[in-house]
Amino acid sequence: MADDSGIKTGVFLVIFGGGWLLNSINKKRRARRFEDHQQIPVSSAPQGYVELSGFAWGEKVNINLDAKPAVFVHWYLEKLVKRGKSSTWEIVCEGQTSAGFHLIDETGAVWVNMFKYELDCQLKFVEWRNASDVAKATFLGWAKGMAPSDLSSSGGFFSSRYRVGVREILLGAPILAQGNFQSRELRQQRGVLRGFLAYREKYKKLKRNTAYMLSMMDIDNNGVLSEEEHRMGHVYSAQATARKLSVQETQQEVLDLFGELHSTEEHPLIVADTHEPYLLNRLKKWSTVGIFGGALLLAAGICIQAHEFFGSDF
Repeated sequence: MADDSGIKTGVFLVIFGGGWLLNSINKKRRARRFEDHQQIPVSSAPQGYVELSGFAWGEKVNINLDAKPAVFVHWYLEKLVKRGKSSTWEIVCEGQTSAGFHLIDETGAVWVNMFKYELDCQLKFVEWRNASDVAKATFLGWAKGMAPSDLSSSGGFFSSRYRVGVREILLGAPILAQGNFQSRELRQQRGVLRGFLAYREKYKKLKRNTAYMLSMMDIDNNGVLSEEEHRMGHVYSAQATARKLSVQETQQEVLDLFGELHSTEEHPLIVADTHEPYLLNRLKKWSTVGIFGGALLLAAGICIQAHEFFGSDF
């Protein structure tokens, strides 16, 4: 007779291992998609599916939960729900802080329409009971009208447990994006994206001078930029540049807007807060581990299930 605990273990391994395997295969495919497309300057982008690289800027900048300026945040609130002997996190509400942002390179800018997208960014969680007052106030501003009534009073030992999950694009962050590009007659925007011209000059210098970039961003002085050092180095550099400039100095800045990057059924919009070498390393590293790990767990689950049902004959 089959043992219930053995069956449950086998089912868990099949589901978890299979999910891990499929997710890893999708990451491998995404890496191949970026490898197969050539990056092109914004000003030369043709109609259709393109790959663009630059930095993020926005006319609407929000403060994230860490008090850093962000041009886009996808957030959701989860509640810990107990079902029988187990507990699971379930989404209560979710949203985003803006409709999109500008991707800017040395030649111009595009509007990245974040109506439908795949965001390849680090997912961070903040436990509500451990969040600062500033973080709580920031989130309640995002979730106005959607947050549950007991959220503000939660945090006690016997109260409901909540956590906030966020994926975000910070001001000045390096951006790699693929999507459907719709060009338009060159349009100029004045006085909207203050500070971006000064940072674009610095971005050009960082991109062309590896030694200068290392001197600015290599925090641990090991001669190699990690993905986090590269990303946050650009972010801190952008923030420092923006702080130096007053409104009077930047109010006449002109943005050359060449078109819009968005998602279609045929061409999904994929956005990552890093540049291609780091994204490929991230996707390939974890996808390889996941393919082997997922396959092993899946095989183990199938073997356990077979043993429980067929016994020693298997």
